[in-house]
Amino acid sequence: LYDSLFEMKFLEITQQYYSHEGAAKVQEYKVSEYLKHVDSRLSDESSRIKQYLDISTTRPLIHLLEKFLIVSHVHIILEKGFNELVTHNNITDLSRMFILFSRVNAISNIKESW
Repeated sequence: LYDSLFEMKFLEITQQYYSHEGAAKVQEYKVSEYLKHVDSRLSDESSRIKQYLDISTTRPLIHLLEKFLIVSHVHIILEKGFNELVTHNNITDLSRMFILFSRVNAISNIKESW
């Protein structure tokens, strides 16, 4: 019942929401701000899953966030701010980028930007 009546619709609406949010925020924010935002969203959704949703929703929901907040914007993130982060030796945000990109197997994109 949960899967057929709730989860499918919930994930569909969540996909639409994060697709729009990711597209807007990646343009609006500086790269360091966007990376913090993505990190925060992943953390917030993980907490909400534990409090409000069935554990079976964890992987599909996190996958949506990764797809629409990271994968869809890898090239934009790198073009907008990778060189700046390196030039200013911003280890904290470079580490955050590495961790987020490693979640979606996008480390090779960082290597190419180097």
